[in-house]
Amino acid sequence: MENIRSPMDNLFNMLSGFSAGQEKALKQGIYNAVALFFLCLVSVAGYGLYIILRPFVKPLIWALLCGSVLFPFKCLLVTAVQSWFTKVEASRTLLIVNVSLLPVHIFDNVSERVGSFLWMHMKYIVWTVLLALVAVGLYHFTPNVIMCLAWRMFQTFSIISGFFILACNIFTVSTILVGYFVILYIYWTPSNSAHFRYMSFMIWFIISMYLSSIAGSYQVLVFTALQILCIIGFIYEAILVMDAHELNGIERIRSTSRHMQDDEVDTDKYMYGALYACAGMLLWKHRWIAHILVIPLVYYIVKQLGSYFGFWNMILGHCNSMIEILKSWCMDRHQALIPSNIRGLYKISVIVDEKLRNILKNSVNAVATTSVILGLIVFVTCASIFIMIQIYAEGLHLVQVTGEILNSTLMSNPDIDWVPEKWEESVNSVLDNIYTYGRSAISDGIRSLVKDLEPTKAEQMEKKVLELWDRLYQAWMMSNMDPNLVDLFNMTSIQNFAKENIGILTSVFDSVWSIVKGNISVILTIFTELFYIVLMSGSAVLNFVLSTVVFFTTLFYLLSSSDKTYKPIELTTMFSPISCHRFAMSLQEAVIGVFAATFKLASFFGMWTWFIHNLFQVKIVYLPSALATMLGAVPFLDAYFACIPATIELWFTRGSMIAISFFLFHFLPCNIVVTEFYKEIKGGGHPYLTGLSIAGGIFCLGVEGAIFGPLLLCCIMVVINLSRRYLNSPEEEEEVVLPAYERTSQYKSK
Repeated sequence: MENIRSPMDNLFNMLSGFSAGQEKALKQGIYNAVALFFLCLVSVAGYGLYIILRPFVKPLIWALLCGSVLFPFKCLLVTAVQSWFTKVEASRTLLIVNVSLLPVHIFDNVSERVGSFLWMHMKYIVWTVLLALVAVGLYHFTPNVIMCLAWRMFQTFSIISGFFILACNIFTVSTILVGYFVILYIYWTPSNSAHFRYMSFMIWFIISMYLSSIAGSYQVLVFTALQILCIIGFIYEAILVMDAHELNGIERIRSTSRHMQDDEVDTDKYMYGALYACAGMLLWKHRWIAHILVIPLVYYIVKQLGSYFGFWNMILGHCNSMIEILKSWCMDRHQALIPSNIRGLYKISVIVDEKLRNILKNSVNAVATTSVILGLIVFVTCASIFIMIQIYAEGLHLVQVTGEILNSTLMSNPDIDWVPEKWEESVNSVLDNIYTYGRSAISDGIRSLVKDLEPTKAEQMEKKVLELWDRLYQAWMMSNMDPNLVDLFNMTSIQNFAKENIGILTSVFDSVWSIVKGNISVILTIFTELFYIVLMSGSAVLNFVLSTVVFFTTLFYLLSSSDKTYKPIELTTMFSPISCHRFAMSLQEAVIGVFAATFKLASFFGMWTWFIHNLFQVKIVYLPSALATMLGAVPFLDAYFACIPATIELWFTRGSMIAISFFLFHFLPCNIVVTEFYKEIKGGGHPYLTGLSIAGGIFCLGVEGAIFGPLLLCCIMVVINLSRRYLNSPEEEEEVVLPAYERTSQYKSK
């Protein structure tokens, strides 16, 4: 009887008959099939996970985005707290002592930072204060003192220059030139050539005075024009010399760094300038802040003076000597001063302090995450309330100013026909038609409601309601005809109308009540529908609460689990294949460029608009600032369009010159600063495309589209740029990308 072979034995026998090449191809096919099978399993599992998490996709995405913004603040807070714990451990003092001294250390750090910042920028602060004083002086005293002083200075300059010009005749100039050439011929050497270079300025100055004397009565003006031309020539020559030095430096550097010619764009100076201007305006408007800053500044000055003259070292030396004497005296008598129970209690407190310090040190990450999230909630709440109040107040002011402008325009031009001819007759006919159609509509509505009642009762109710309509229309027309009569929609007028027509109202209400009793099923249906609507709105509230809980819990876990790198970025970097490195690097460059430039533009225009509106003391500040911020991020229009309402207000209230100056302060940065910000966008397309992607993303995906729209645009632009670079110079692209990847790999290995 033959042995029965299993299918696996037959399979192994068949595989053993294959050659080496066939076996390799078979293994590769099996591996590909298994890989595709696992890929399908992962895809199905991912789709199932998406179906499960679909109700929470939006809060998860928002938690991911908000976490990327809050992660740097959390890292700073964790670093500061951990460094404080390190200092506490190094000081070997109790935790409660360090906590009690924490306000003193915070005050010392704040004063040190403020004082150091002011000392480092002292030159700019002095120049800013001087320019502000000069501007205020010119603004307030130009009509009287400054103009008179300028005229006196011009007269003095004319007299002095005229005297020297008249003294420079042909004989004087010839004598000076002959003497100069004789001295130049005798004493000039290469070692003292610098002295003659300076003397040449004086010789040409004398020649210009002689040339001015030829102009007769215009000699002062000609002399001034010649000096201005000489200054322009000197500046141009200096610029040429500086450019020559720069070109020589560039030629030396170009051989080593050809690919970094114009990549660096410094736009931080504009951001810092706008930020410092807003800070100065805040100090000017709220001077109590400056009064508070005086305290840390005085502390910083006293501290620096004591360190400079050595006072603190001398005092510290005396204190240390006294402490050593006191310590030695107490150590000899420690049993008489501190009994054993107090010593044991102190040792227990040291052990408890160490345990508590370790617990707090291990929970720094969670506490910092909670603090950052609470800070986000408080900031968003306070900022929303403040902005809503300011926008509401400025909206009312804008409506009031618009009404005043229209009223003043109408009052100043009474001869202009602002309305068409026969306007009053048209209005009266419209009112009559409303009254007539209202009667017919009321009559039809009552007949449809009381069609089940007796005809006599239905006719009586229709008659009473129409009578009430007639009286109401008559009262309204009388209130419009008599200007001294109280308005119909005043509470007193309504009460008087109800008292005069109480009988008709009572009969109407009785008829309505009889209709309600006869149609109680309809009332119950309406009530159930309203109750259903309330329940549906309650489910929406419940969904909102659940989404909020998911958002905050996800945000907490993302921040608390991130150590040095944001967790999603760490996971993406860990599991991304090496072949995707070029695309990832280009995408990162494009995304950072687009979002950084968009954020900087929005922030700069918001701060600049706020500063200029406060500088010109315009009452509408926050509405234009918010609009300028949106136009900076979504550049459908230039940001200076946000200043048009304030420009119109200044034109009518403070004159045309102030309004034009105000508009120019907004118009010039849009043509100077914007191009510098746009240079930071590399590989992300034109800023107008970014604005369209933001608007289209909001239209299609909601608020999240403001993030995902530019992201998709960056992906498409990166693919286009990579394809173009690969087709143009693939070998050069490989040489550029691979060393960058090697440097990144070396950095990660370190």
